[in-house]
Amino acid sequence: MDPIEKKLKESEEKYRTLTEQSFLGIAILQDDIIQYVNKQLGYTVGYTVEEIMAWEKGGFLNFIYPEDRKFIAKQARKKQLGESDVIDQYQFRGIRKNGDMIWLEVFSKTITYKGKPADFVTIHDITDKKIAEKKINESEEKYRSLFENMNFGFAYHKIIVNEKNKPIDYEYIEVNPAFEKLTGLNAKDMIGRKVTEILPGTENDPADWIGKFGSVALTGVPLIVEDYSEALDRWYKVAGYSPEKGYFVVTFTEITEQKKAEIKIAESEEKYRSLFNNSPFAIILFTGEGTILDCNDATEFVTGYSKQDLIGNNFRDFNFYVDIKDAGIEKRESKVKNGKKPGVREIMLFKKDGSQFYARSQIELIKLKEETCIQAIIHDITEQKKVEKQISDLAKFPSENPNPVLRVNKENIIYINKAGRILFDLTEGDKSPQVLGEIIINAFDENRTKIWEGEIEDEYYSFTITPIIQEGYVNIYGRNITERKKSEIALNLEKVFVDDILNSSMDTIFVFDPASGKAIRWNKVFNDVTGYSNEEISSLKAPYSYYSEEDLKLASEATKNIMKDGKSIVEMSLITKNGRKISYEYTGTVLEDSEGNVLIVSVGRDLTERKEAEKEIQYQASLVENVNDAILSLDLDFKIQSWNKAAEKIYGWEEKEVIDKYLNEIVPIDFPNEDNEKVVKQFFEDGFWRGEGIQYHKDGTRLNILSSSTFLTDDDGKRTGIVTINHDNTEYKKAEEKLRESEAKFRGIFETIPDIFFLMSNDGTILDYKGTIEELYVPPEEFLGKKIFEVLPKSISELSLTMLNKTIKTHEPQTIEYNLDIQGEIHFYEARHLYFPEDRVLVFIRDITERRKAEEKLLISEKKYREAFDRANFYKDLFSHDINNILQVVNSSAELIAYQLGDSEKSQDIANIAEIIKKQVERGSKLVNNVRTLSRLDEEEIPIKTIDISGFLENSINFVGKAYEERNVKITIEGLKGTFNLNANELIQDVFENILINSIKYNENSKIEITVRVSKLKIDKKNHFKFEFIDNGIGVPDNRKEAIFLSGNRELKGSKGMGLGLSLVSKIMQVFNGKIWVEDTVKGDYTQGSNFVLLLPGAK
Repeated sequence: MDPIEKKLKESEEKYRTLTEQSFLGIAILQDDIIQYVNKQLGYTVGYTVEEIMAWEKGGFLNFIYPEDRKFIAKQARKKQLGESDVIDQYQFRGIRKNGDMIWLEVFSKTITYKGKPADFVTIHDITDKKIAEKKINESEEKYRSLFENMNFGFAYHKIIVNEKNKPIDYEYIEVNPAFEKLTGLNAKDMIGRKVTEILPGTENDPADWIGKFGSVALTGVPLIVEDYSEALDRWYKVAGYSPEKGYFVVTFTEITEQKKAEIKIAESEEKYRSLFNNSPFAIILFTGEGTILDCNDATEFVTGYSKQDLIGNNFRDFNFYVDIKDAGIEKRESKVKNGKKPGVREIMLFKKDGSQFYARSQIELIKLKEETCIQAIIHDITEQKKVEKQISDLAKFPSENPNPVLRVNKENIIYINKAGRILFDLTEGDKSPQVLGEIIINAFDENRTKIWEGEIEDEYYSFTITPIIQEGYVNIYGRNITERKKSEIALNLEKVFVDDILNSSMDTIFVFDPASGKAIRWNKVFNDVTGYSNEEISSLKAPYSYYSEEDLKLASEATKNIMKDGKSIVEMSLITKNGRKISYEYTGTVLEDSEGNVLIVSVGRDLTERKEAEKEIQYQASLVENVNDAILSLDLDFKIQSWNKAAEKIYGWEEKEVIDKYLNEIVPIDFPNEDNEKVVKQFFEDGFWRGEGIQYHKDGTRLNILSSSTFLTDDDGKRTGIVTINHDNTEYKKAEEKLRESEAKFRGIFETIPDIFFLMSNDGTILDYKGTIEELYVPPEEFLGKKIFEVLPKSISELSLTMLNKTIKTHEPQTIEYNLDIQGEIHFYEARHLYFPEDRVLVFIRDITERRKAEEKLLISEKKYREAFDRANFYKDLFSHDINNILQVVNSSAELIAYQLGDSEKSQDIANIAEIIKKQVERGSKLVNNVRTLSRLDEEEIPIKTIDISGFLENSINFVGKAYEERNVKITIEGLKGTFNLNANELIQDVFENILINSIKYNENSKIEITVRVSKLKIDKKNHFKFEFIDNGIGVPDNRKEAIFLSGNRELKGSKGMGLGLSLVSKIMQVFNGKIWVEDTVKGDYTQGSNFVLLLPGAK
């Protein structure tokens, strides 16, 4: 083979291989006739290349879906005419030979073919993509429908942190309608704004919503909590989780009136099917025993046997082999059983119709469900063998050579074979062919071989003229090179094909040498995506320059699989020139160049949209996973197909117990407000139903259900199933019943209220009233439907209108007082304006004439009472002074008695009596102090200053220890280190002493133990001090924990004690802006002692 022919052959093989192995279908349409088509397009539409090429004008419409043919025909005609106003890229529906509908995407380009405009198209089968899009859209619609119709609130947020990564706020990203309904907030006013802007004060809410949700967003640990929102004044059950770090989703239901059950996750799953990968070669998959499992469409084309003929039968039952001995079946089976792959072989096989063909058979071992199966790939090489035979025949005697062979001298033909006689219509003795005359003379003259190529009788020939000077003749060998010439023309076209294929593809195409990493070929998309120029790509080493170390491990494994199996699919992230990472799915195949070097063809598909879609589905699915409603899917016979976790919780039935059972067998439903048959009829007519029903838990408990059912349909509107969402409304119904009872109760109360009532619009029109004729200023017919200034005097109506507008604006109640002359007598009235929905105002009017008279009498008597109060203070001071003097004398006398008695026999008894007297004196003194302190707290403002309370606490402990030396009292202090500055005064010591004395008095143990624990803490970023007085006394029952701090409460046990201590402490704590409460020393068991807790703000 001469070098030019060899190079043309290699180039032709290279471009034909790229064209025929393309993943895209390729065709040229000219004059509405298909001039070229590759095998991939044939495979895509289910026709052979021969069938397609045999179609007459307009036949290309055979694989176009009928409804799309008009559009395609119009576009194709414009392209063939070279018109500019035409769409280059579009999608349409196709129809395979077997009638299946498929989706195709075409890239169309006008080219010049054989001197005329033609439509060059690349066609990609996007059926799988469309199916995926449909699933995504259905899934999105399903989840969007669920999202829009959820009975609970949903909100999606972004957490905001400070420089220390501490949550300080969060931003609303999305909320559902139920969120607006439950909170009373408007989504338009919220999206993109911070919660502290929407609900001021949230940052100081004791529920610490920002902290809790911040933890969810930053740690990913979900949260389920019931808590109270001060900003909204409502109780909620909240479930929070994080779909992505820094973000969190909150689903909640309002439980102000009732507490709802916990939200459980509704599970959904998606199943995927894998499709058998067809190729232009016959592929047959069978078990080790020979049972055929599957085969591709090309198998029928190659062998004549259909899928129905082969699948399920044993290949030994078919007469495939022309020479059964030459097949070596037993030897090849032995290799397979030993896990070895038999080599590639060429063999003669029978087709179904009995005709024979040469086949190249290749065996691959693959794993299917842990079983080793055999995949046979069969190439029809009959045409190849024919060519080989023709080449062999050329070496035979010239007379048998199908090509022209001549021997001529300078004048005549010495010898010419049959092919030469036919071509030139000459024989021996005739002059040499005129067309070769000049080159024959040149060969003689130059004594060297000459080659002539040209056209003879509409075909192209190449003649080699070799001079044999010593014999005086030249040998002429001719070859018909018509096909080669056509190939050369086709090569130029095919090079255009390849360029168009590569550059019209939406995928990246990259060919490289895996041994050197050198880039061999790539398309423009690869340049555009990576950002590299052709020169840069040529200098970069593949795949190392384009992927991370982690992805390079995947690339290495994929390369091994390609070398082993001929193909591999892998997902990796392409790193562009600017550092951006893009998710790609690569399909790699093997290609040999003309020198036998193995190259890898990598076709990459951008997965960004798919990843985003998958993320969207996961995001939407995660919404459903947090639903606390029962979600059921049913077939058209109402058999249960899915049953989520919430359904298990609501009904008590596990999923495995109900699948494929009729819904009415498990949870029949009754409709309390409608006829059952009517509901069913409405559902089938409308395709959906929503309303209330009664169902029962597995244990027989009655359930009130809010139910929403919808028929699912396919693209053609055909019903395929049913989705039902059931919300457990039982607790709400109970609460609703209580509300009705409450409403009836308060309605009765309202009816008994003696006040006059008016309902007014925002312009002052009187809409309704309650009151008797005797109570009204004028009869109802004179004021109903009229404005207030038409009824009341101007001064009163103007004042009332002002209050009405203020009430509507602020929603805060407004009160005015006025007087009217009723039948010659002045009456005083109080009018209270309250906001009512829809910008209306309720006005309650009370006759306060008697109250005014009482106030006047009060003013008259106030002076008398003030004088009496002053006298009471005088007597109180006199009592305090004189009783203290008396107590001092009694105390001194007791001490004197004890001294005078000395060691007399009765000294001990008298000493005990003296001690009792002394104790009573101390109690009396303490009573006087408490009375004086309470009086000061009630009558005057006690000055506050910054003090260190450490000394006061120590003084109190020393005082109590000495006062109760006869009791076994142990007082321990914890945490009293450093300074404890707060805004208080010397009354703090009264607080400490009263609590300590209380712990001793109400303690029946032989050993009294009191622990005083002091700690510092921050509340709302402000310093606070916490004092805990923990004892082992008799404790305080839960029903007394608040009452003991109230004035007038005089007992903990029996009627023991003076009863002023703890109420005094509570009053003092109020003065210091502090709090006091009591807890159990052992939580839940008050008999183990008490823990009195003081919380005081620190000084600034």
